[in-house]
Amino acid sequence: MLGPNEDDWLHVSGNKLLDAYGNEVRLTGANWFGFNSGYGNLYGTTEGRNADPTASGPVVERPMAEHVRDMAARGINVLRIPITVELTLKWKRGDRSLNAFNALVQACKDNGVKILLDMHAANTGGDTHVHPVWYTPQNPIGNFHEAWEWLALTYKNDDTIIAFDLKNEPHGWANRAEPGYGQPDVNEYAFWGDSTNPDTADPRNWAAAAKKVAQKIHAINPNVLVVVEGVEVSGTTNREWFWWGGNFADWKTFPIDLGKFQNKLVLSPHVYGPAVYAQSWYKDASGNFDFSVNGLYSRKWKNMFGFIHEQNISHLLFGEWGGITSVTDGDGRTGNRTPADIQNNVKWMGAIRDYIKQTGSSHTFWAYNPNSVDTGGLVGNDWRTWDPIKYDQMLKPTLWQTNSGQFIGLDHRKSLPGGTNAAAFYNVNPAVDLGDPAGGVITGSSSSSSSSSSSSSSSSSSSSSSGTPGAVVIAVNAGGGAHTAANGVNFQADRDFTGGSTFTATTNVNGTADQPVYRSERWGSFSYNLAVGNGAYDVELHVAENSFTNAGQRVINVSAEGRSVVQGLDIVARFGAKTAGVVEVKGVSVQDGVLNLAFSATADQAKISGIVVRRPTQVPTGNAVAGKAKWDTACALCHGDRGTGSIKVDKNNLNVPAARANLEAYIAMAMPRGNVGSCVGACAADTAAYIRSW
Repeated sequence: MLGPNEDDWLHVSGNKLLDAYGNEVRLTGANWFGFNSGYGNLYGTTEGRNADPTASGPVVERPMAEHVRDMAARGINVLRIPITVELTLKWKRGDRSLNAFNALVQACKDNGVKILLDMHAANTGGDTHVHPVWYTPQNPIGNFHEAWEWLALTYKNDDTIIAFDLKNEPHGWANRAEPGYGQPDVNEYAFWGDSTNPDTADPRNWAAAAKKVAQKIHAINPNVLVVVEGVEVSGTTNREWFWWGGNFADWKTFPIDLGKFQNKLVLSPHVYGPAVYAQSWYKDASGNFDFSVNGLYSRKWKNMFGFIHEQNISHLLFGEWGGITSVTDGDGRTGNRTPADIQNNVKWMGAIRDYIKQTGSSHTFWAYNPNSVDTGGLVGNDWRTWDPIKYDQMLKPTLWQTNSGQFIGLDHRKSLPGGTNAAAFYNVNPAVDLGDPAGGVITGSSSSSSSSSSSSSSSSSSSSSSGTPGAVVIAVNAGGGAHTAANGVNFQADRDFTGGSTFTATTNVNGTADQPVYRSERWGSFSYNLAVGNGAYDVELHVAENSFTNAGQRVINVSAEGRSVVQGLDIVARFGAKTAGVVEVKGVSVQDGVLNLAFSATADQAKISGIVVRRPTQVPTGNAVAGKAKWDTACALCHGDRGTGSIKVDKNNLNVPAARANLEAYIAMAMPRGNVGSCVGACAADTAAYIRSW
């Protein structure tokens, strides 16, 4: 079971980005830099200034949390944060700037904002990103791997950090040496090549290097998105140039295959306008500037990245886009800064804005900082005044929002300030307070129907403490005959199915007394249509892997009433081979009298052993007065009075529809820290009642 820091993981389906419930979402935000430069914090923060012995002049900085709240209130639901390999390994050794980063994580958590970590360069410094590849003599490839592995492990249970951008802007090309441009050696450049065998590939092959580090990350955290940028030059004999990190043309010949983690891969081009560099493709065949979406797309964008969206290869995330809007913006230089240049740059920004909106792509605007020399920032040098063109005309229209203009956050419990969140927008129950990333709730490592199970004690505790299971409406033994379970549930012989085949194992399944349920199964691509009447139901999916012994051999998906409720369930990885398990999906709404359950797979064939449909769990009514006494004794030390302590509890994210059982279940399953399981039943109900009384 997953806690509230672990239920917002995302995945890709075609060119869409989906949440755990199969609903389409978008990462729409901005870049905020500082850590990567050696500053030790984010620019613009009073915390950074106070730690900077060279700071001088008037104080214009603001507290970090104030920045985050301001951005979140304006609809920014993700922050791309540049870091470096060198800095990450300092964090691993305990460098104090890690405290500043963790403060950012907490500020984002408090405001419903997610973080996209960007490995901006190998070495720390203001311009180290001009180095074309992801390794340097000071930080060789092993350091690159070590840094990402440490980040994957350190934040694997915190979905505030939703994605890893593996390397910012790989670039360069063969037979070119321009030390001032970041490529001191003709042999040091990034290219996109065959990634089939990353262990033996050329170290400059970015596709292979990205695949290798993605594999290392997913071996530690299988939930996080990996974001892969392109290169600068494609082709060998007929080269084609584009922006650093923006060229994916060679993907057509050399795609990256992450196997079962392909749905965790997001592709991320970077694009800029003529004020950064007046590229030739900004002009049409007649030599006139043409910043129409159709013109830019046909001349360049389609071949560089547009085909990815067109062909449903992956979801696009524009990791950097933006630019100046006045002659004094950024560093105030005069090159490419005439009024006509500014006008062209704004036209270009309007075009990429419209493309992002049309395709539903994700993006992070460069940059929030006013001290970005060639683009300026969303805010001015006072770190408070928002640029009306960049924000109101360019960024705001691309932010994820409702038809009425309410901004939508990606957290399923915490709304953006003044906005809403994905769960409320789609009117879904966030998988209790303990959601499986697929939208169900894993109730244990063995069958809840077994009276003899010794390995499901934590499951039993959470189930009983969260209330009395609702009455059984129907129970079906998939692929088998009628059976009365040890807990009294009467399974009917397999019925009301369409498609699939049946199989019965000849050997016993571990962790259950109900062998007839878990040894039989329906497998293939199939569905069930169960007449239950209108209403809300809790659905138990009983599973056991009787054919395979290794994780990844079978991965199944389940939809209920046309909505994805279980995505990427690996039975062996979750429960073990030849072991009974139960996945519970709460709050399925039926409006036509028939519960439809559809089963599919992304690896091998789908399967199910049993289905139990219940009325919603009956939750005991708690006593808030008794709950306060328990809170003061066991909870206040960490959570403070009414949830205002060092580990905050937000009452407003607990009172969601159908969530009453969820809070009790979470308390019983995960609290109090250090003595989990000591507050169940009436204790959990009383404590939950006190929290809701705030």
